[in-house]
Amino acid sequence: MENVDILAKQQFSTYEAVFTDGSKTVNHVGSAVVFNHLTIAEKLHNYFSVFTAEIYAILKALHTIELQDIKKWIIYTDSKSSVEALLYSSRDSHPFVIQCIKLIYTLKTNGHDIKFCWIPGHVGIRGNEQVDRAAKTSVIKENFSVPLNDVKQIIKSLIHQKWQGQWDS
Repeated sequence: MENVDILAKQQFSTYEAVFTDGSKTVNHVGSAVVFNHLTIAEKLHNYFSVFTAEIYAILKALHTIELQDIKKWIIYTDSKSSVEALLYSSRDSHPFVIQCIKLIYTLKTNGHDIKFCWIPGHVGIRGNEQVDRAAKTSVIKENFSVPLNDVKQIIKSLIHQKWQGQWDS
């Protein structure tokens, strides 16, 4: 899969690369962004979904890009669902997706050229492996409110578990 890395570097050689990732395990949710000489990793609320962690990482990348003088960026992510959410967003989209869309619009209005590139995960692409490790080991806890989409999923899951427990007994 190193060919993906080489091809992207050739096609976007004038773009600055940034890698994003979100991670969720039983006891940990984190997100990370890796720039050339900067890694930002944050521990998120345990109720966040993996999608929320992934899209939050993209949002964090966009906020950081906004502070840079460089205008051409390519954002690499192994989250196909995040890329699709950005492509096919609507008024009812996840709040972080809507924030990303607004920020992308602002960046483009200010002369930035932002590209997104989906890459497969866990195939040895150096920047992606680095951001994956950072997301999994993030320790700085941010105080977030849990998005409504994630709260609904948690409630559905708890109701289903309770119902299943009553059904089984």
